Amino acid sequence: MFAFSDLHRLIQANLSSIDPKTDLIVAIPRSGYVPAGHIATLLNKPMISLESFSNLSQVDNRFTLRSLLIPKSNPKNILVVDDSTCTGSRMNNAVELVSRRWPTSSITTLSVAVASNFNFRPDVYFFESPAPRMFAWNMFNHSQLTKHLAVDLDGILCDDPNQEQNDDGTNYLDFIRGARIKIRPQERVKAIVTGRLEKYRGQTEDWLQKNDIKYTHLLMNDAPSALYRRTEKFTETGFEVDQISHFKSRILQEIKPTAFIESNLVQASNIHKITGISTYAFDDDEFFGSSNFEF
Repeated sequence: MFAFSDLHRLIQANLSSIDPKTDLIVAIPRSGYVPAGHIATLLNKPMISLESFSNLSQVDNRFTLRSLLIPKSNPKNILVVDDSTCTGSRMNNAVELVSRRWPTSSITTLSVAVASNFNFRPDVYFFESPAPRMFAWNMFNHSQLTKHLAVDLDGILCDDPNQEQNDDGTNYLDFIRGARIKIRPQERVKAIVTGRLEKYRGQTEDWLQKNDIKYTHLLMNDAPSALYRRTEKFTETGFEVDQISHFKSRILQEIKPTAFIESNLVQASNIHKITGISTYAFDDDEFFGSSNFEF
């Protein structure tokens, strides 16, 4: 798993590997937008998406409204950026498209990560790890890995209830029925693990169906009451945790997802300490798990 903060540190540490004479950065959609935009901002370089480029859009006024030294004719040095590469087919196709439009330009390829179990290598890359792997910006859209994830509900798939809504009564029921969707995974997730009480299963299932969220398991809090959920404490491996952390940890140890996406930083930390399962604190962009950037 690779967080946005990991990306920032990695790009900062490797800026010197990027040719300062770069005139234009071309981002390969969709995941390539994230590192390409970051690099373009840090180096104050113009950027265009490959999609806009292939539609023969003008290069000027891309990515920023401020004036930049944007090449009006043929850029001399172009950097083509993606977040990761395996076979290199997507990168090679992008280079071919760019070279058709600007055949005299020098094109450099850059990928944040390369797959150590594939042979392709771009001109510049920052680290190697085996594929498949997951990044914070593609974790809900990964055709191979999203199906192995467990995710929190409130704060991830929908907004958290505010204090007035969280009354365990009429206001809370109204919240569940009309909650604003926050993220809709494009792939089916292994499980939704939520601190919501089991008694709200029917309304929760209705909301998930209405919002076309696909999942294999919906695992809800078996606490006897909302008061118990709020006040009960448990001791786990020498430290005290709240009831929701305790419940989620117990469930996650049973279903063994590859990773858990949690909205609350304290709960994410607790869950990882108790279970050892890789846990991503979504709101704070902090990952608790392997430090080698492998998923």
